[in-house]
Amino acid sequence: MLILFKHWSEAKWVHVRKLKLACHSMPVYSIGKLSAGSWPQLRKLALADINISTGPSLGVMQQLVRGDWPQLESLSLQNMQQDGECVSVLVTGNWRGLTCLDMGENHIASADFSELAKAGWQLKSLCLREAYFGGFVASMITAASGLTGLVACKWAQLLEVNLSDCSLECSAFATLVAASWPALLRIDISCNYVGAKGLKTLLQAKWPLLESLRMSRCALDIEAVRHLVQGNLPCLTALDISDNGFHRLDVIRQLVLGKWPLLNILDISVNDFEPLRWSTIGVANDQVVERNVWRFDDGGILRFSGQFAHGRWPKLAVLDLDSWYSSCL
Repeated sequence: MLILFKHWSEAKWVHVRKLKLACHSMPVYSIGKLSAGSWPQLRKLALADINISTGPSLGVMQQLVRGDWPQLESLSLQNMQQDGECVSVLVTGNWRGLTCLDMGENHIASADFSELAKAGWQLKSLCLREAYFGGFVASMITAASGLTGLVACKWAQLLEVNLSDCSLECSAFATLVAASWPALLRIDISCNYVGAKGLKTLLQAKWPLLESLRMSRCALDIEAVRHLVQGNLPCLTALDISDNGFHRLDVIRQLVLGKWPLLNILDISVNDFEPLRWSTIGVANDQVVERNVWRFDDGGILRFSGQFAHGRWPKLAVLDLDSWYSSCL
């Protein structure tokens, strides 16, 4: 590793903008060696995107913040060692242009978010996928308290938040709903225990521009779907409620009532619905329109024509029904 970066001083890679050290087969100690002499070469690059996801240590972080990269826009630091200490050092970085931060797979306490807020970064994208809120005592109870620091961050320009697989349960959403993110467009809360109660609470959030809501594997049921269709989501263009164990057609009957005039993508895949004929849904004939529907799956794009009850979704273009019970259409 050291030899590699030593030769960078002789390389004429003046246009390099992205540094990625994310080989999971690479021992963590080899990343630590970066602090021994290779950083001067790295600082000569006009980096805009840095990804270190092999467990950066405190020593690496101390070297990283010395980098003079005014163009730095995206920083990914997953699975950090000495989490809290690393955050305290991280916020000293002089990266006024930083807009995208990925701190997934880290133990994050409320105090850590308070430190991040002091950095003065105008974040537009924040990824906390598989983060453990509440520091090293990771549980659903401490997750709610860990979110307190997050919602206190006044990131007025924040457009996207990923909180998937963070061990959040319904009580945590009472905290999250208080977040003041007026520009928020996309949120992913997949693989958390949301349930009907959590979703009802979340829909009270003041995110008037929300376009994308991802809730795959969130323990949703028919009651949750009722709350969803009654929620005020006028700008919704993409909805993912896949893999929630739906199996009754009542879910479909509720979904077609959703007032989402801009909805373009609906993912209800990996649900065990009973055999379905659209005529059994009970939608008026004038709401059943012949149109082309597109399905995306691992094999590519399959195009088929069919009758789809899209009464309140005039712009629907993508419908994912993958893994439905046979004879669904």
